Amino acid sequence: MNKKGYLIRDSDFSNKVEIELQKLPPSDWVVEMQRHYNQKGNYRASDLYRLLGNPNDSVEFSNDSLKRRLLRKTTKRVIL
Repeated sequence: MNKKGYLIRDSDFSNKVEIELQKLPPSDWVVEMQRHYNQKGNYRASDLYRLLGNPNDSVEFSNDSLKRRLLRKTTKRVIL
């Protein structure tokens, strides 16, 4: 936020970070998960749990929670 409290969007920063992350090799467990899928045609429960989290956990969904999540992903807070 700047001194007036406005959020500053920086999509260039986000794009640069995304490009750098795409250059990294996948984790060993991701490679193993893909190999298993290619061989067996399905994913192991342990891989899905690690990738997606606990399916029994509740998920908060409201306009406020969606706005907070979107703001976290699309803004960079800068103090001017």
